[in-house]
Amino acid sequence: MFTIETERQDDVLVARIKGDATIDHAKALQQGLLAAVNEGRDIVLDTNEVTEADISFMQIIDATHKLLMKRKHTISFCNNHVSQAVVNAAKHSGFFAQRRCSADCKCYCLMHEMLSA
Repeated sequence: MFTIETERQDDVLVARIKGDATIDHAKALQQGLLAAVNEGRDIVLDTNEVTEADISFMQIIDATHKLLMKRKHTISFCNNHVSQAVVNAAKHSGFFAQRRCSADCKCYCLMHEMLSA
């Protein structure tokens, strides 16, 4: 099972991702996050209820981060916390290998936030 729900809170959009965030649900995740990006707000990800994640999840989060940067918005994790499933996916997929932002800029970095959590 997989769900993504969004809720406006002040000037940010909270995206709650629950369940199995794997390739089987990549299209739904991509569509949900693209709709969130198009709201024109900063996005806060709540991944506390993600039970499984894989490289497709990490790639979609990374692409969302880059798109938001181009639009002068940010993406962050709710309460600076990510589920263990997301941390494991990031480690196993190599997202921490370089320990720097894949966007190759001197900006706020979502992946660094995850590594520091």
